[in-house]
Amino acid sequence: LPAYGLPHPLRLCTPCHTHTTSLIHLENLRWRTCRVRDYLSDNLTPFYTTLTDTNSNKVKRAINYTLTFLKNLPIAPTITLSAEFLHLLRLHGLTGIYSLLLHNEFLTAAEILKKTCDLERWPMSLGSLTAAIYYLLALRRREIGEDWGRREREHQVVEEKEETS
Repeated sequence: LPAYGLPHPLRLCTPCHTHTTSLIHLENLRWRTCRVRDYLSDNLTPFYTTLTDTNSNKVKRAINYTLTFLKNLPIAPTITLSAEFLHLLRLHGLTGIYSLLLHNEFLTAAEILKKTCDLERWPMSLGSLTAAIYYLLALRRREIGEDWGRREREHQVVEEKEETS
C-alpha cells in the first residue's frame, strides 16, 4: 500500500482489499483525467520526482542489472555461480552465503544418508527426508534448551565408554 505511505505489502481481508483497490483505481482515473485535460488545454506539466538519483543508487542499479544479466546468460557454470554468490552477498550479506553453503551441504548429506541407509526403496522423497531431519534437529534443540547440562553429561558418558574400551 505505497499509496497510503506504507512501504511494505500487507495482508488485507477481502472487503478491505476490495475497498482499497477501488480507491486506488479511482485515484488513477482522476490523475489520468487531469493529465488529459491539461494536455488538451496545452497546459501539461512534465512529470518530476522529488527523489535524487545519487551515484550510489546508479551503481546499485548497474550491479543489479549486471548480476541479473550474468545469471541469465548461457555461459560457464562458474560465472553463473559467481553471479549467484554476489547476488546473495548483495541482498543478504554473509548470512545468505552461509545459508547457500549449508543448504548444499545439507542436501548432499541427505543424499548420502538416503543411499547408505538403503532408503531408495522406502517411499520417502528427499523433501520429506529433509523435513524429517529439520524436525529432529528442532526437537534436539528444544531438549538441549530445557536441560542445559545434558550436553556435558552426554559427552562424559561417551568419554567414559572410550576410556573403558
